[in-house]
Amino acid sequence: MITSGLDLGFTLKPNCLLTRRPLVFLTPPRSIFFYKNSWAFIRRILFEHGYKADLYQLPFQNIQLQKNKLESQSLYLEKKHLFIDCVTYKNLKPQLLKIKNSTLTVIGLDPIDFKNNPTCFLFKPFGSVFSPTYWLHQKWYQIRGLKTPAYSETLSFCNQDCWYEFLNHCIHLAEIDFQQD
Repeated sequence: MITSGLDLGFTLKPNCLLTRRPLVFLTPPRSIFFYKNSWAFIRRILFEHGYKADLYQLPFQNIQLQKNKLESQSLYLEKKHLFIDCVTYKNLKPQLLKIKNSTLTVIGLDPIDFKNNPTCFLFKPFGSVFSPTYWLHQKWYQIRGLKTPAYSETLSFCNQDCWYEFLNHCIHLAEIDFQQD
């Protein structure tokens, strides 16, 4: 049994198909309580499987600045597999759907209609863990009248079953890459 260097009890899946395009995780809403850890857990495990998994930093809390950055940097995000939480997707949907030659995976619990768009996917995380700092983060946003995703939608921690389902989704993205060539 090959185990992860993270020592979390996750087993590396041998011979998993890798994407030709990098996986890029767009930062979810952040605050002083949830700032540097966005997507860290899942990106480390994907890296151990051989995936190129990058973080794309969106401006801190200003939605208009986030929209402007996506519009000005859309060429950079082309030909990549993009991952985003449900709340950020809803705020930036028009800008995200303009990015060409990329797939978009929204990680969320709410149903989303992609109108039969074969390059957009919804990944529903399951299992939950309580994070006191993330709870403070959610309360901070709530006081400001803003929404933030559930902790499970950030994939900051997921159970082994959820992780394997997510890895299968990444393998599906790799199959899309190979079908397009």
